[in-house]
Amino acid sequence: MWSLLFILWTVWAWWAVFVGIISAIFVYYNWALDAARNYGELIEATFDLHRHLLYQSVRWYLNPDPKEERRVGQQLTEYLWRGWGL
Repeated sequence: MWSLLFILWTVWAWWAVFVGIISAIFVYYNWALDAARNYGELIEATFDLHRHLLYQSVRWYLNPDPKEERRVGQQLTEYLWRGWGL
């Protein structure tokens, strides 16, 4: 955002447009995307760690068999996204 606000200096320095746009692109690809990726991994880890509470709150049975849990987990995800049971 500060990079884009730097463009306001164009009134006094014509090169401020180029510096602002280049720095905004650099920050987006080198910082913002990495931060979003890390945040997504943290959210996924939170659901993996506390999945038993999620099953308990929606009153679904948590199967101890890992293969069956994956299938039921996909059904639960579909239920939460769509709002209807399978």
